[in-house]
Amino acid sequence: LAFTSEEIWKYLPADDTYNNEWILLNDMPKAEKALVSDEFMEKWDRIHAIRDDVNKALEIARADKAIGKSLEASVTLHCSDELLAFVRDVEKELPTVFIVSAVEVQKGGQGGFTGEVAGLAVSVRQADGGKCERCWMYSTELGADPEHPTLCPRCAAVLRGQLS
Repeated sequence: LAFTSEEIWKYLPADDTYNNEWILLNDMPKAEKALVSDEFMEKWDRIHAIRDDVNKALEIARADKAIGKSLEASVTLHCSDELLAFVRDVEKELPTVFIVSAVEVQKGGQGGFTGEVAGLAVSVRQADGGKCERCWMYSTELGADPEHPTLCPRCAAVLRGQLS
C-alpha cells in the first residue's frame, strides 16, 4: 500500500502545506466542514438506514439458500409515496451501496422483509444474467461488447477508457 499511496500522491495537486515528495511524512488532511452540509448528512443517514434493512433481507435470503453472495442478488424496494421520491433520486447509487447486482424500485407492494424504515419492504431474489469476470456483478447484457464477451457493458467501457 505504501507504494500505491506514493504513486497516487504524485498525481494530486501540489499543496505547500504538504511534503509533496513523500506521502508517508504527512498527516491525514483535516476534513473540510464546508464540504459536508446537514442536508448531505441527512441524505446519507437515510440511505444507510435503508441499507441496514436491505442487509437484513440479504441475510435472510442467504440463510434460505436463495443467494450466496450479495452480488448474486437482485433487490426490489417496495416504497410508500414519500419514501419512493427519495429512493428514486438515489436509485443509480443503490446497487453499489447495497453491494448487489440490481435494484428495482416499486411503488407499494409487499416485500419479503419489513425492517426499521417506515414505508419500506424488501424482496430479494437471484439476479438475472451472467457473472461479469471483472466486477462480479450479474448482468443480462454480459458480452454486449464483442471485444469483451465476458464483461458487462460498464466494465467493457472502463477497459476501453470511456468510463472511469
